[in-house]
Amino acid sequence: MRFLIILMALYISFQSTEKEKEETTSETKEQKPEVELNVFSASLCLGDELNFGDRRIKFREIISDSRCPSNPIVMCIWAGQVRVKVDVYEKREFVGSVEFSGTQSIDHLFAVSKELKISLVNVKPYPVNPGKIPAEDYMVSFRLTEAM
Repeated sequence: MRFLIILMALYISFQSTEKEKEETTSETKEQKPEVELNVFSASLCLGDELNFGDRRIKFREIISDSRCPSNPIVMCIWAGQVRVKVDVYEKREFVGSVEFSGTQSIDHLFAVSKELKISLVNVKPYPVNPGKIPAEDYMVSFRLTEAM
């Protein structure tokens, strides 16, 4: 009789553990949806375009570059920033222009996309001496992440 009671207790304990595992597994699946990503990246010179599917961005202009030169003789109070303008197109239609400051990211630019993030990664060249860098010398790196 004791053996039967112990066996029933173990069986009940085992069943409740299995239910907890199933509930935890289903909660985990709901919390972490599977997302497929497309990642595009490119370095663009002035006037260059990055095409990705029916969309594209065009590096239009350097609005301003107030970054502190790396020359050790120059003393800066503020590190400064660079501002870049990009034209955005979808299905050959102009969507609008976007300005980036520093290494900023912009989400949801396109009407058709569910998730899209455009990030300004880098702007070269970095100023060495005070003075203006010619616009044609700039190269801007972008990273686009698209959730499918």
